[in-house]
Amino acid sequence: MLMRLLIIMFALGALDVGAGAADRCDLPAATLAGFDDGALLAQNDAGDWLLFTGFENLKKPTPFSFAFVVKDGMERAGVVVVKTARWGSRQSASRSGLVKLARENSYPDRQCSSPPFKSRSVTARAYEDYHGRGFLESRALDSSPDPASPETSRQVIESFHSKYPGGGSCRSSDSTDYAGFEYRNNRSQFSYDMTVVDNGWSYATVNIARSLIPEALAAPSRLQQQRTEIFHYKVAPNRPTCIMFSLDSAAADQVLRVNDIENRTTLWRAGEKRWQPLEVR
Repeated sequence: MLMRLLIIMFALGALDVGAGAADRCDLPAATLAGFDDGALLAQNDAGDWLLFTGFENLKKPTPFSFAFVVKDGMERAGVVVVKTARWGSRQSASRSGLVKLARENSYPDRQCSSPPFKSRSVTARAYEDYHGRGFLESRALDSSPDPASPETSRQVIESFHSKYPGGGSCRSSDSTDYAGFEYRNNRSQFSYDMTVVDNGWSYATVNIARSLIPEALAAPSRLQQQRTEIFHYKVAPNRPTCIMFSLDSAAADQVLRVNDIENRTTLWRAGEKRWQPLEVR
């Protein structure tokens, strides 16, 4: 009887493991095979999935369904970070704006799962203190984003991050270990500051950041309605899958950045992919 119970539990567990990115990807493998790793596909009105080129030609707010392609010749597990925002005028951008945090709570590998996370927001200043400047303490991080909760912004951010298989163990999405021979650690890849994402926490960057006037370190200039979401995946060799997400309403001022932080080109990170107004670049 005990043996039968163990077998049933194992089978249920195996089903749960299978609820990874591959099962959530609705696109046929034959469709995905025609695109490169890291390609972003958008569904058109006819239901076809085409390579996405940008928001520049939008004349009116438009909903989008996206599929981010993940494929490799070897097994790979990781997280995809999707950052969205709107690009506004300096006058309309609030320096005390919020960044909404969301995380998909399904894991393709049960050994590296994290407690469920309910979507919450922190100030843009707290978000960048943690991700863009590597701080663990600051006035913004020590304050609570919700007056009714004793939880600090740092605690909210740390609970937002999750684990995934990497390097023979479980790696954290906000790990500060450097990858290869570069300064771009995992945590830096969540920043909305493109210089930090592209160059990491180099000593020069950190020293310059710490020498600046605090007000200048608020949310990266004109970004509004910022939202960061984490998706997990585990891809088998030569069996492409995808991360699917959507935007309810996008316009020409839409900012979309997608970063597969475990994707490598030799020793280096593959880098963040961006679709955004020309003036942001």
